[in-house]
Amino acid sequence: MSAITMADLSASDAEELLVEVWLLLEKHQVASPKVAVKSLSNHLQIRLRFTLKEDADLVRSGLEDWTEKRGIACALRDIAR
Repeated sequence: MSAITMADLSASDAEELLVEVWLLLEKHQVASPKVAVKSLSNHLQIRLRFTLKEDADLVRSGLEDWTEKRGIACALRDIAR
């Protein structure tokens, strides 16, 4: 299992991020990840948990331009089940 985590998101960035993720999922026919949204002070953190590392890699690479334009860090890591 692998997870992608993005932190320090505004509410509008979080909404846009989820749209971008779901467009990528549909385009590449990737199974929906488990989604966790955490409120941290006045920002949000979103974690996407994928069963397959390949799916997480694909989504992360697809989000690179989007995250770079907004200055948002996108961390990918393997996690224990």
